[in-house]
Amino acid sequence: MKGIARKPRVITGIDTPAQIAAMVAMAMAFIGFMYGLRCSFFRSADWSRISIGITALVSLLVALSLLRLARNTGLRGIRLNLFHEFMLVAYALPDIYTRYAGQPIAMRDVEFSKVRSYGRGSCGYQVRATDFARSVEGNYCAGPNEFDALPNHGLARAYARRSWFGRHVYFVEPEPSVPKPINRP
Repeated sequence: MKGIARKPRVITGIDTPAQIAAMVAMAMAFIGFMYGLRCSFFRSADWSRISIGITALVSLLVALSLLRLARNTGLRGIRLNLFHEFMLVAYALPDIYTRYAGQPIAMRDVEFSKVRSYGRGSCGYQVRATDFARSVEGNYCAGPNEFDALPNHGLARAYARRSWFGRHVYFVEPEPSVPKPINRP
């Protein structure tokens, strides 16, 4: 059909506001996924039990919405990754809530050990403790100065914010030694 002018496509192949919204939503989900991998959030036992079911429900709703959007707009190549959804729903969103609405707490007598890791993409300054087991990596990722201030193992005090979803740890320091009482006759 000569003579009919076609609207030029942008390099990305996205034409409509719905397609742009879908791409922005997928980008935000990926950013939430990356945040969920790196946050110092430790899920509560209650949230651990139900977060998988909630993630499955959210994933189903998102998948149906994306399929409908793809059918209506012709957007192709939409991929849904359950792990991305899980990181966003189970870690990133509850962590953001806990950081801003949680109650400040100090966790005392946390028995820990520290491990220096040189792997690509992992935390280089790991503080491992049973209290930190419900995180993505199973440890608290300390900063270099914080890590150097800790002994190789012992007791520490962790400062965090707590909500029903879990705890966001933001600092760990050695537990101050308590002076022993002097026995006088």
